[in-house]
Amino acid sequence: MGENIEAFEFSRVTLSGGSVGRDLVAFELSTILIVGSDFAVDGVPVDYGPIAAMDGVLTGTLQSGDPIATSSATTAVRSALAPPRTA
Repeated sequence: MGENIEAFEFSRVTLSGGSVGRDLVAFELSTILIVGSDFAVDGVPVDYGPIAAMDGVLTGTLQSGDPIATSSATTAVRSALAPPRTA
């Protein structure tokens, strides 16, 4: 993926593999679902489910096995972390 992932009004983005450059940005009325495991913000583990607006480094492993490390976890309240899906 590119430098940033941005979800605009009424869009839904599901991220389960690939690479994220720097920022994940969920604008008003949009949702970013991040599928994977071992998520943490600034080294502090976070549970699955909705995540509030925050600044910090989001790390973890996407469902594909790709690592994720962003310098800004999200700028909106409609982002969520989800466990890996099973077949």
